[in-house]
Amino acid sequence: MEVGGLGFRSLSKLNIALLAKQGWRLLKSSDSLVARVLKAKYYSTTIFTGSELGNQPSFMWRIVWEAKGLLRMGCGWQVGNGSSVSIWDDAWLPSEKPCKIQSLRINGFEKVADLIDVNSGSWNQEVQRGLFSD
Repeated sequence: MEVGGLGFRSLSKLNIALLAKQGWRLLKSSDSLVARVLKAKYYSTTIFTGSELGNQPSFMWRIVWEAKGLLRMGCGWQVGNGSSVSIWDDAWLPSEKPCKIQSLRINGFEKVADLIDVNSGSWNQEVQRGLFSD
């Protein structure tokens, strides 16, 4: 028996996946016109995954923003020099499930770069011992 259709089992899940793809484009094509406009209006001081919904958001921003959770679950970090990765707010540690540091915040240590010895380019173990519990 031929049912027809495109074979999508759940249009709502497909819709969320397509909206997450638009969020991915905001992350990866930050020089596009739409990315620059949305960044200026809704997340000028952060990146898309760290954005807030804001007051009186447009319909387009609201639906793309709602898919941000799916995007965050599937994204990983390439930490690089650590200057743009938050120690406390980003899931930058490798694991099966995204996890965040569960230690108390200490002022002066915000980015992963703050944990690296600039002279040697390796982890500053003294800082790490002072910041984190076992």
